[in-house]
Amino acid sequence: MNPSKLPSPQKLEWADNIRFFATFGVIFLHCAAPGLYFYGKVSLSHWLLLDLMDSAMRCCVPLFVMLTGALLLRQDKALLPYLKNRFLRVVVPFIFWAFIYCLIFMKDKLLHCEIREIPKLLGEIINSIIYHDGVLGQHAYHLWYIYMIMGLYLVIPILRGWIKNAQEKEIVYFLILWGISTVVLNPLLEDYNPGIELTFFGSYTGYLVLGYYLSINNFEKNRFIQKVLGIFIILLIGFTTYVTYFLSKRDGELNQDFYEYLSPNILLLSAAIFILLKKIEIKNNYFKRLSSLTNKYSFGVYLVHVLILAGLDAVGLNWKFIHPLIGIPLTTIACFSFSSSLIYLVAKIPYGQHING
Repeated sequence: MNPSKLPSPQKLEWADNIRFFATFGVIFLHCAAPGLYFYGKVSLSHWLLLDLMDSAMRCCVPLFVMLTGALLLRQDKALLPYLKNRFLRVVVPFIFWAFIYCLIFMKDKLLHCEIREIPKLLGEIINSIIYHDGVLGQHAYHLWYIYMIMGLYLVIPILRGWIKNAQEKEIVYFLILWGISTVVLNPLLEDYNPGIELTFFGSYTGYLVLGYYLSINNFEKNRFIQKVLGIFIILLIGFTTYVTYFLSKRDGELNQDFYEYLSPNILLLSAAIFILLKKIEIKNNYFKRLSSLTNKYSFGVYLVHVLILAGLDAVGLNWKFIHPLIGIPLTTIACFSFSSSLIYLVAKIPYGQHING
C-alpha cells in the first residue's frame, strides 16, 4: 500500500463531515457528562437519558484520532518538515490556551497574591501545563487529548514507513491484535487475561491505523448496508448505556469502564460511525459551508469550548437548567456557536491564526 498513490487529503470531502460530527459531538459529550456523577441524586429517568447521550458520543475522541491516521499516514513528508509543521500547529496554540485557562481559574490567587509570591504562582502554572495537573487538570480536563495526540505525532513517521510497504493482510493482522488487546486489557476481564503480553497494542496507535485502513477501503455504498450499520450503531449505544447503568447500580456511583475510549464497544462504535459518515453524501449547501468552516477552526474550538462551557454554567445554562432532553442540546449549540465565533475573531487579529492551530 503506497500512501502517495491515494487521493490527497484535500479531496476527501467526507473528512470534513467526520470532523464536524466529532467537534460538535465532543461538546455535546461534555455538556452531558457532568450530570452522570450525580447518580442516585437525580431522577433515574434523567440519569439514564444522560447515560444514553454520553454513550452515543463516546466515539468522538476516537474519530478525531482515526481521522488523524486517515490523513497523515497517507502523506509522504520528510521527517523534520513533518515534525515542525505538526508541533507548531499544536504546541503554540496549546501553550497559549493552557496559559489562559490557568490565569482564569487561578485569578483569585493572582489578584490577592503579594509580589514575592508571583514566582511561585508562575511555577504552579508552568508545572500545571507540563504535567496537566493542578488547576489545569481540574478545569481544563479536555487538554489530556493534546498530550496524547503529541505522542501519536511522534510515532506517525514510523507507522507511515511500515504502512507504505505493508500488505493489507499485515495491517488487518495488527488491527486484530489491537482489537484483542482492548478485550483482554479491560478491567472487568483482567481475571481471564491469558498472560500474553499485549499491552504494547493497547494504545491509541490502533485508532490511527484503523482510521487509515477504513479510509482507503471503498465499502459498498447502498441503503441496505447503511441500514445495517445504523442498527449496529443503535445496538452498541444501547449496550454501552445498559452496561454502564448496571455497573453503576452495582457500585452505587458512576462506573466508566465501558465508557473508556479503548474499550471494545467504543472501538466498534467508532469504526461503524466512521464508515457511515464516510459513505453518507451531504447535499445541503448550508451544512457544507458550516462543515467547511468547522474544519478550518475545529482545533481552536476544541481548545476553547470548556472555557465557554464554564461561562455558560456560571449564568445557569447547563444540563440541569431544564429537562436534559432540551437543556443539553441548547447548551451544546450555544457553546459551539460562542466557541466558533471566538476562534473566528481571534483568527482575524494579527498572528491570531497561530494560536488557533
